[in-house]
Amino acid sequence: MEQAGEWQNLRWSAAAALTVVSVFVLSNAPTPLYVEWQREWGFSSGTLTIIFACYMVGLVGTLVVAGRLADRYGRRMILIPAMIAAIVAGLLFLLAQGVLWLLVARLLAGVAVGGAVTAGIAAVVDVAPTAGKRAGGLIASASMVLGAGLGPMLSGITAKTSATPQLWTFAIVTAMGIAALAISLRLPLTQPARTRRSHERLLRWPTPPADRRRELLWGAATGYEGLIRHRLSPRASTTRLWLGRVSARVDTACSRAVDRLQIVCLGRR
Repeated sequence: MEQAGEWQNLRWSAAAALTVVSVFVLSNAPTPLYVEWQREWGFSSGTLTIIFACYMVGLVGTLVVAGRLADRYGRRMILIPAMIAAIVAGLLFLLAQGVLWLLVARLLAGVAVGGAVTAGIAAVVDVAPTAGKRAGGLIASASMVLGAGLGPMLSGITAKTSATPQLWTFAIVTAMGIAALAISLRLPLTQPARTRRSHERLLRWPTPPADRRRELLWGAATGYEGLIRHRLSPRASTTRLWLGRVSARVDTACSRAVDRLQIVCLGRR
């Protein structure tokens, strides 16, 4: 009986992971289509950069507040609005007829990913078997990678096989969002939220654990260039040339910043 309960919890953990998969598919599915939209609607590479920046605004803004809200009021309070934001974003991408549609859709996609990264991943681990929390963490990590890969693959397949890739891609993405919302409503998230002392601030800028700051610093110092080149202006040769000129200076600045941050944050001299 106990083993059956563990398997049931593992299935719920996998089901919760589908919410994470769906929002990462939403986040990455538009990428191959931006070139077509840019050609059809005639917007500049600078406008495309602003579209991607809207995603970051939604993501970072949600990450700042969602984690503590989920800890205090429960995962479902964050997860369900995140899934609703994902559905609305999918519909906006589906019906998009101009840049403004993309701006709002991208902003909501960032909100959805922020909610999934906090409450969704926490829910995957919460409902995992008590003896298999490591398995829950593995499922959560795999779900992000799976969604990030499925998104571009989906839009690439529809672009090759259909005359209306926008319609088919985001019809599927929206259907995944609806399914994820249904899962969110049924997840057995019955554990009470952790009680917070009244003097603690509800909203606080997140900080990494002290024993993980070294990895964060090196990741930030070495990973920024690939992220910028891949995300901000795909196939924008002028922007890539500009980034190439700037990257050398930023590399030097990052190296110096890492040295100083290691002294301040890691206590090195």
